[in-house]
Amino acid sequence: MKLLFWLLWLFNCLLTIFTVIAKGFRNSFTGSTDPTAWVTVLFIICLIASIVLRYVLQQPAWSWVMVLLPILLLLAWYVLDNLLQ
Repeated sequence: MKLLFWLLWLFNCLLTIFTVIAKGFRNSFTGSTDPTAWVTVLFIICLIASIVLRYVLQQPAWSWVMVLLPILLLLAWYVLDNLLQ
């Protein structure tokens, strides 16, 4: 289970880096602010909170919730977007 936790954590870390890069790319086309900036903030909070919960507070179940939250958010966002189209 530790391996799966670290794989998901690494996926979230790469996803966070991708959203930061994509935000800069999107802003180069438009002058407006990024409407998905809250997603990047949520990803960073989840990355930090999952490590703190796992090793500082010794709560592995809650660390799983924090590491799965960005993935579940993206899945819900995708389903909601397809339902509204």
